[in-house]
Amino acid sequence: ALLGLAKGLLATLLDARARSGDRATLRLRHGGFLDLRIPGGELRPVSCNELRAACRCAECIDERTGEQKLDRQRILADRSLRARAVEAVGNYGAEVRWSDGHRSLLSLRAVEQLTGSSAM
Repeated sequence: ALLGLAKGLLATLLDARARSGDRATLRLRHGGFLDLRIPGGELRPVSCNELRAACRCAECIDERTGEQKLDRQRILADRSLRARAVEAVGNYGAEVRWSDGHRSLLSLRAVEQLTGSSAM
């Protein structure tokens, strides 16, 4: 009975470990920089400027026309732009709070695609 319990516990732990490694996670590094841990564990740097400029929220993109309302070139040139905080949103999203006061709600799949690390 003890052997069965141990096998069940080991299977549960291995299953949880496998599930945690099958999705990307966005993390805040010291200094306001970002990394994306992709499935499999590899860590990829994420450009704060590119990610902020790719925001698709209603403040940045006109909901009716799809036109960009933000000044993409200004954001890309802003050397002071940093992430202030990152919070997981559900299993597949993240909210980033930026040094310019903006908040972006991002799909981790979109971040993977931006870094060229999507398995799709």
